[in-house]
Amino acid sequence: MREEQVAVIRRARRGLSTVGLGRLLEEQISDKISHRILDQGMIVWCSIGAGVHVEPHSHANEQIAWMLKGKMEFRLGSAQRVCGPGDVVVIPGGTEHEAWFREDTEVIDFFAPPREDFLLGGKPAYMSEG
Repeated sequence: MREEQVAVIRRARRGLSTVGLGRLLEEQISDKISHRILDQGMIVWCSIGAGVHVEPHSHANEQIAWMLKGKMEFRLGSAQRVCGPGDVVVIPGGTEHEAWFREDTEVIDFFAPPREDFLLGGKPAYMSEG
């Protein structure tokens, strides 16, 4: 994690403060995927390009995905649906899920506890770019 992002997080931990998501360091993890992370709980602002497939996976972390822009074809367990702007998806920890992005999409993901693997940087192995 870059020093300036660590400094923003440390200031936020010292007490009440506001942090504009746009001020968080944007990490380009591939040609089609970038994200910004605030690791209290954990908030991840994802910009996902058309053609990305998030392969079936699960993690112990609870996840809430809030759709800002675009569409996501989503599978949670055996249930499938198409999500668009304003939709919120709740993913219980340990539940297999998968997503397809046929158009450019922006999503805010909330994780609890924070995803330690995201803090290491780089693209997760389960994200493919079609």
